[in-house]
Amino acid sequence: MVIIRWLESLSMTIPSSGARSVPARTLRALVGGIPMSGTRAHLINPRDVVPESNMPAFAFLEKAPADANSIEAKMRALRIVGVPYTDEEIAGAKKQLEGKSELDTLIAYLQGMGLEMKNAK
Repeated sequence: MVIIRWLESLSMTIPSSGARSVPARTLRALVGGIPMSGTRAHLINPRDVVPESNMPAFAFLEKAPADANSIEAKMRALRIVGVPYTDEEIAGAKKQLEGKSELDTLIAYLQGMGLEMKNAK
């Protein structure tokens, strides 16, 4: 959950390349129970999963390490503006991110959104 709340706080801009329905399609897939390996494959090269897809590939995120060094400071700053991080979450965040890629954190975020949608029904 720490990774999910951290990602929600980021102001990331991901180019859409005209793929207006990608988020909804991805979330439906996650709610439907597609395993993480399928989500990973779809994000690395969407056309391997859906040949007619115009979604851009995010393979570069697999090689980019998640920034574990500054996570605690970012979480403390976000707590000041209302994100409800506990001291325990902040203390354990660096360890949770170590060895993870930005793609891992994006998948965790998407799966968390899928679970939230599933639980909201």
